[in-house]
Amino acid sequence: MEGAMVNTWQHRPDDKSGWAHVAQFPMNPYAEMWTPLFFNRDGRFLYVLSREENDRGAVHVFDTDTLTLGPALFVPPEGEVVSVIASRDGYTVRGVVYESDKAHYHWFEEGADRAKLQASIEAAFPGMEITFVSFSDDEKVALIHVGSDREAGVYFVLDRSAGSLVQFKRVREVPTPLMRPMEPIQFISRDGLTIHGYLTRPWTAESGQPVPMIVNPHGGPFGVRDSWGFNSEVQFLASRGYAVLQINYRGSGGYGQDYVEKGARQWGREMQHDLTDGVKWAIAEGIADEDRVAIYGASYGGYATLAGLTLTPELYACGINYVGASDLEITFKNRGADAFMNSKDYDGRDIWVGATQEYRDATSPVNLVANIQVPSFHAYGQKDPRVVIDHWERLEPELKKHGKIYESMVEKKQGHGFRDAETSVGFYGRVEPFFAKYLTPEVDIQIGESEVMQMPAR
Repeated sequence: MEGAMVNTWQHRPDDKSGWAHVAQFPMNPYAEMWTPLFFNRDGRFLYVLSREENDRGAVHVFDTDTLTLGPALFVPPEGEVVSVIASRDGYTVRGVVYESDKAHYHWFEEGADRAKLQASIEAAFPGMEITFVSFSDDEKVALIHVGSDREAGVYFVLDRSAGSLVQFKRVREVPTPLMRPMEPIQFISRDGLTIHGYLTRPWTAESGQPVPMIVNPHGGPFGVRDSWGFNSEVQFLASRGYAVLQINYRGSGGYGQDYVEKGARQWGREMQHDLTDGVKWAIAEGIADEDRVAIYGASYGGYATLAGLTLTPELYACGINYVGASDLEITFKNRGADAFMNSKDYDGRDIWVGATQEYRDATSPVNLVANIQVPSFHAYGQKDPRVVIDHWERLEPELKKHGKIYESMVEKKQGHGFRDAETSVGFYGRVEPFFAKYLTPEVDIQIGESEVMQMPAR
């Protein structure tokens, strides 16, 4: 991308030799051109995930003797490679895991022991995602994680010699039959781009009638994505009678470098349009009640909430902004203690948010508060190093100035997301009645005692 720094690859066979130039690519912190994986046993060959020939990445072998990258060993048919399955000694690639709507496996040793083992456990737990966490040295004993969209996760110990599979520990005692399925969805944006995401419908949706819906944009925004699996916050909202729409808008990870870069400088613009188009798709499909749609997100998702309320105020009945940026001018400049680069280094603001203050100001919600037409709820941490409290301290006077209906929650000891049990319970204790008041769902569900659900902003 224009203005980006570069990554240079060099190699030397030992510490007495000089460095030989291998390759140089523009730096992209969210979708690098080469990602090193691991060496083979003698150290000559390096397994690399490369995007040079395939935008979504492919597994290659780099020869350190000839300084050349070999042909692709595997190109995912959809989605991106998320991990490589190595042999127990860590020197041989057995397979890869790639993610599209869900996680999928590709084996280089089709029919080999490891592939057959994976298939046998998947057959024992249909519809579940199976992850082998670790093996004993002889690979006779394994720790396995089994989970799904309705199961938070169960660990099992597999003893192949004894022929046993014993439950070790359940992550959380969740009443699985009461949980709602997460459905992979896709729609076409206004400019023709295919947008993917997930929809979780409440029990009331089984009537076939449109229901209240909350669009829940993920944080990040770049290189991060929502994935299929158990999400306690989504289940919390669905249990209260809301459909939850999670959209992997342009800029999200998992769909290729080009898809990530399509989000560059699109805060409040094309990235926001993807959320808007997703809401309109859900309404047109009869999923959402057009008069009862809310937007709620954390971090960048909090910004997207503010952008939704200020740029498309007619679309939403209410919104919750959780540690969201209100001003794009200071989003990167004042990132705080977690910023590992100084002001003279690549910090991403000009490249990823907008090159000029005028451009950034145009979609900074703090400048557009007059447009808000519906109630909003805002939650911030006084010690947030990423979205500093200044974002709220400048936003609140604007809400007051323009006479907007709002609620707020500012925690003195919290940072970028509420971490302790008491504060988390307090936050969701505010979220539930806020949505109930402004989305008024008709829910006939018996809710048990409250549990702490810690959902740190990403």
